Amino acid sequence: MEGEDSPRDTAILNFNYANTLKRFDIENVALLDSAKWRYEQALEYFTNEDPARVPQVRQALDQVLLGLQIAPMTKEPKRLQERMEQLNTLIGNKASAAEIQKSFDRFLEGGGPRSLVSRVMEVIEEMPESIRSLDEDGKLQTLVSEMLLLSASTPGAEKWEQDSEVFSALRRRMEQEIGEGKVSKGRETALRNAIGTISRLFSRQNDDVETLRSNMLGMREGAANLIPTLKNLSFGLPLPPKGSRAAIARERFWVVRRFVFDQLTKGGNTEGEREALFTFGKQLTETERSLVESGNDDAMALQVEAELARPQAIEVRRFAVRRRPYLAAPIWPSAPARTDPNAVLFSGAEWLAGPINEWCKTHNLTFLAAPSGSKFADARWRQISAANCAVFDMTSPLPRERAPVSYELGIAQSLGKPVLVVGRKGVPLPFDLDVPVVIIEDEERLENVMEATDEALYRIPDPGTESSFEATIAEAERRFGGRKGAEVSQTLKEMKSRLSGPEPVEIPRCLETLVTFLGSSAPALITPFWVGEYPAPDKLQLFHVMPFGPDWADQAVIAVEKACEAVGCRYVRGDRVPDPDIIQSIWDEISSASHVLVDLTGFNENVAFELGIAHTLGRSTLIVGQEETVDHLFPMIEKLRITTYKRETIPSDLGAAVAAWIEC
Repeated sequence: MEGEDSPRDTAILNFNYANTLKRFDIENVALLDSAKWRYEQALEYFTNEDPARVPQVRQALDQVLLGLQIAPMTKEPKRLQERMEQLNTLIGNKASAAEIQKSFDRFLEGGGPRSLVSRVMEVIEEMPESIRSLDEDGKLQTLVSEMLLLSASTPGAEKWEQDSEVFSALRRRMEQEIGEGKVSKGRETALRNAIGTISRLFSRQNDDVETLRSNMLGMREGAANLIPTLKNLSFGLPLPPKGSRAAIARERFWVVRRFVFDQLTKGGNTEGEREALFTFGKQLTETERSLVESGNDDAMALQVEAELARPQAIEVRRFAVRRRPYLAAPIWPSAPARTDPNAVLFSGAEWLAGPINEWCKTHNLTFLAAPSGSKFADARWRQISAANCAVFDMTSPLPRERAPVSYELGIAQSLGKPVLVVGRKGVPLPFDLDVPVVIIEDEERLENVMEATDEALYRIPDPGTESSFEATIAEAERRFGGRKGAEVSQTLKEMKSRLSGPEPVEIPRCLETLVTFLGSSAPALITPFWVGEYPAPDKLQLFHVMPFGPDWADQAVIAVEKACEAVGCRYVRGDRVPDPDIIQSIWDEISSASHVLVDLTGFNENVAFELGIAHTLGRSTLIVGQEETVDHLFPMIEKLRITTYKRETIPSDLGAAVAAWIEC
């Protein structure tokens, strides 16, 4: 702007430069003050010389004024949350009364949550609607959301009157919106119940630690009840029309946002987890705003999904499974590909592949159909590992056609991919699959398949309560503890310290570092659908995978079991495992087996599924089958060695092959 003589050009440059400053960091008061000054300079010129531009400049100035009111408070929820977690830890560890009191006093410095809630509500109450509606960065929404989430774990150890200014303001705002017809009956009931719960808890007298703990749990419940009200917060913009891509995408994206809110309100998060969740919350709010801005523009909404919403769903999904890292040794030469948020894998018949492919084209998605070429297996493995989600066609009544699909399903679930199974009425599915299933009756009506695929792109798995950390660290130390080099030994040491430290969620990062240091000999670091174990280093254990129904099955079992006894190997067969969760028990047995024997005779799809798991983990696997088996191998395994045997000579041929394999 230096040397610019034209007052009009200077005013325009001031306006545009202020726009830029405002976008750099909406929490930076100095930048916002500078932007305010430049808007005021521009407004002064346009008021006198070009009144038509005044509304645009005044609106931008109002946005900065809103930011200046909010910015000083944006870091408060995080600070209070950290202090509250410290207090909660002391209470949980039964610290002394003096320690708890000191921590509590620190928590209430500056007025504590009550003061923050009051200040936020004062800002909202005093703010003209014309300014409140200009929350284009979603900062006000984020602050209100964090305030509500903070209340999920607020002790509130002083007596807070039920009719305090905070809840008077909340009630006034609620009653106003109800009176204006902006709140549905269902949402009105939810709001009244949630605010009532929090009001009652704030009004209690907290005289002792037990009451304090009780109130903390109650506050979490109250805030959890408020979470659904965050679903359709406005940004001062009309909501996308029903049926538009933006409206549909917001519904899908809410699953991701809801997961983050739920994780924050459950409590017990480490400092690192809490920081990650708050960061997610802010990012997701910004993406939500972009979807609202898309309005009826489907192309813009799909672009927001492809560039922001789906990638963020992948990151939140990684956070959800952070406690399930697993060291695998897949049989394919390529390392697992990085997940592509916009890739959908399909496995099955062409009649279903075509419609899904066309749907992907119209939704900014890459359709991963079966590859061609001599290196089919490795290419397909890369596709499965790269997919955001995968669709498996189980509609064929022929086991031989379902087996390759089931094999790839085993790979996908071992990698923790969101999957969708498409079945047909009257055609049984393999196992008791604990995955979404769409049953079709009419091949011309596939809307449910497309809708379920769309949902799978945003699916977040249940984090569960179990962890693979201890088993995976022990396996890493056993396999790599003797390696030379300070990098490997130091990383292993850090992981062990993390296991008993305050931030065990740093273990996956350490494992990624370890894999990098190990170079070409490194295992694949995956996050399976299930928590996994590893084979005991000093014990031979064979898991026998085969169809147990045919008349020759018993003879095969006897032959293999005798061979195992002869070489000191424990024999396990799938139909004898007592665990009622069939899939979980199969995973447990394969992951802990030193050897997996797979009989492909008849191409049973359950057998193929288990073979996919064994190949992903890299277990020592022997594939056997009766003579006709080699004539019908599907592409993923057609180049693998298959040991054949005759039904008439099972005791001698099959037993001898198994014994030789285990001993080698």
